[in-house]
Amino acid sequence: MRSLSDLFRQLFDSSDWPQGWQNGNWTDLEGWMHIAGDGLIWLVCTAMAVAMARIAFRRGNVAFLRVFYTLAIFMALCGITHLSGVLMFWVPVYRVDTVLRAIVALAGIYTLYRLLRNMRAFRAMRTEAEQEREVTRRREAEEKVRILQAELDRNLQEKKAEAERILQDVTALRNAEAKLRTRNMELEQQAAEHGRKLEAMNRELEVFSYSVSHDMRAPLRIIGGYTDMLYTDHKEVFNEESKRLMDAVIANTRHMSEMIDALLNLSRLSQKDLMILPADMDGMVRSAVAGLPAGNDTVNFVIGDMIPVACDSVLMRQVWHHLVANAIKFSARQPQPVIKIGSEQRGDKVLYYVRDNGVGFDMKYAHKLFGMFQRLHKKTDMDGQGTGLAIVQRIVLKHGGYVWAESEENKGATFYFTLPIKNTDHDGNRTN
Repeated sequence: MRSLSDLFRQLFDSSDWPQGWQNGNWTDLEGWMHIAGDGLIWLVCTAMAVAMARIAFRRGNVAFLRVFYTLAIFMALCGITHLSGVLMFWVPVYRVDTVLRAIVALAGIYTLYRLLRNMRAFRAMRTEAEQEREVTRRREAEEKVRILQAELDRNLQEKKAEAERILQDVTALRNAEAKLRTRNMELEQQAAEHGRKLEAMNRELEVFSYSVSHDMRAPLRIIGGYTDMLYTDHKEVFNEESKRLMDAVIANTRHMSEMIDALLNLSRLSQKDLMILPADMDGMVRSAVAGLPAGNDTVNFVIGDMIPVACDSVLMRQVWHHLVANAIKFSARQPQPVIKIGSEQRGDKVLYYVRDNGVGFDMKYAHKLFGMFQRLHKKTDMDGQGTGLAIVQRIVLKHGGYVWAESEENKGATFYFTLPIKNTDHDGNRTN
């Protein structure tokens, strides 16, 4: 204890120690190389500490915030020990250096403790490949749902045709009626069972989509933030190829973020309760046309009679926005783009349509139209994320309607959707 007390009492006493230049047979070259090395190490450690502290301070939601601050302090202390090595060439405060190194050792032990304590969390972080695999699994699940839906529709058509043939057998009317009742009961049970399965699978897909999208946002923000700061702070040292690569990383990060936001928006649609009220379809269409960005003055809009219907006005505005914007995008290259919008009543439903004279598409790819992130044209030819029509389908189905498209390459396309004339949502729940 007395030796430790003497150490602190004589902390700044350098009378019994030689200067660094006199501690050995230093040549000028050797001495200045040693000084330059320690000085550069001090600068690098300090710069790294400042960078980590700025990241943690400016982005308070960054993962492992306390670890960032601990590492920043440790790096700063390491740099100070090397700065002390430089100063002792002129001021031999070896006791101060001893205390500093002891502090750095304690800080190093604490930093190691923080790292080991978070090791399990580090290992649990998902890699980009794992996230890609999860997205792939979700797409495969959606494809299975689509196939199951097609199989259900096919079974329904087969059962209906069989029932019609039974009814035509006049000579065995009573047996046909009994068979028809039995068949209808089986059909209703199968339809209810398939409906429950589809509903359960849709709910699981929505939860899965939201979970994947949410989990991907944090590491994506970190990648984007680090890349943007690296590009901004060190832009002058990059050559043209490096700048191009950095721009590509930033652009693709933003694109991925937009895709995640689209997934989250699509997931939230199913969680929103419908507010079914009488709606002015004509006003919605004209509002969608008027709200388009500047530069579409050459488009000739032909708006027919729009039959009003009860629906959720907030969601239906999204439907008209996406369909009108889609028609403008794919007819923009025509010298005289024309977009026709109209409606007609068909039994207990109202049919709405949006028709353009744009590039159209091959009908053999029509099954891909309403899939999430599905595109029938190259991104370099047509912009967009491939989510608008998926949102349209989800909203229309939630209202109990259907949506489909008809087209021919280079001869335009027509998108149709129906809405029922009733005040219930697709799940049969009573609405306002």
